[in-house]
Amino acid sequence: MTQHRGPAQDRSRRRRATLLDAAVHLLTDGGFAAVTHRAVARHAGLPLAATTYYFASRDQLIAEAFATLVDRELGTLRDWIARHGLPGLLDQIAAADRTRQLGLWELYVHAGRDPALQAIARRWTDGCLHILARTLGLPPHDTRVRLLSTTVSTLWLEHLVEQRPLDDARALLAQAAETAIMKHMIHHLALRTDWQHAQSAGEYRISTLGRTLDDEGFIHCSRDMDQLRTVHATYYRDVTEPLLVLDIDPTGLDVRIENGYPHLYGPLPLSAVTAARPYTP
Repeated sequence: MTQHRGPAQDRSRRRRATLLDAAVHLLTDGGFAAVTHRAVARHAGLPLAATTYYFASRDQLIAEAFATLVDRELGTLRDWIARHGLPGLLDQIAAADRTRQLGLWELYVHAGRDPALQAIARRWTDGCLHILARTLGLPPHDTRVRLLSTTVSTLWLEHLVEQRPLDDARALLAQAAETAIMKHMIHHLALRTDWQHAQSAGEYRISTLGRTLDDEGFIHCSRDMDQLRTVHATYYRDVTEPLLVLDIDPTGLDVRIENGYPHLYGPLPLSAVTAARPYTP
């Protein structure tokens, strides 16, 4: 039998969510000290008794507000990187609500003194690792992902606290991202006839369908098969000629992550292609 939530349960759920939203707002606006039962009740427009009914202690209230803030921040980060890639990440961070970020980092530091918050802090760190790992096509436990995540966190906190210019930070982030993919295989979708021509010419110079390296300035690549399938659906869907996946070892090549995709600046040496295999959609 399907159980339906009654009006009283719906009202109770809404009141709790309202109180939690108020706690998150106070946390981001005024920091750790601003979150009290009385302040949350006042901001939510509810009786003081409501806060103590739904949250037995201030510690519980702060922990749940921190968890909510972490989940929202991870969602924002995940969506932004999926749309734009890594290059503009620091600019996105700089443009975000500074008070919200200060509240988030304040709780992160406070977690060092509060075991109840440590698990939430780890969830934030692990969530960032998984987002960056997916972006790079690497496993989350790969040390290159951890190095990149640490670089992002350090530059983020440095800018937030010290308000330093972003120019140097952008260069450091780009270098860390390039280091992260340096020994990770990347891929390129090629017409079989273009690959055959490259074998005769001694190098591959096709950027994408109908465009050469000279036209674009770089060769479009993909970090994983998901990206490659997106490239196929966007540009090669109506191509009837056989296609190949070129697996590329980027070591020693000028590969840059731009808009989430690896771009090879310069011709592709045949020696860097570890395999040329048929593409099957």
